Amino acid sequence: KGCVVARAAMASYGRAAQGVHKVCPSSRLFIASALTFDPSAGDLVVAAIAGAAACVAARREDVRDRLGTCLARLDATHVVTTPALWASVDPGMRLPKLQTVALGGEAMGAALAPAWHGRVR
Repeated sequence: KGCVVARAAMASYGRAAQGVHKVCPSSRLFIASALTFDPSAGDLVVAAIAGAAACVAARREDVRDRLGTCLARLDATHVVTTPALWASVDPGMRLPKLQTVALGGEAMGAALAPAWHGRVR
């Protein structure tokens, strides 16, 4: 599976997402999608346009079971992921650097947003 996207469209997406998610050169974007999955390309473009760090889990880590641990260890400030994967992170976990969580790709359960309200945007 693949898709063709013009460079201009990727750049436009990257600039828009950078502004909406408030990504700056000191930001650390955690790439939650597999690098072989097309959403990761958008995350990498945003990081490149902003001059921010793109952070990935170690090859031996399964993000599905350790997303919160990865975010904490890498001092991630931003993450784009699915509601199902984000639901695996304990709302009581200490993630002092995390500022922005963007969820998409599927419906979000009603309890997820209130659990994180006021901690991240």
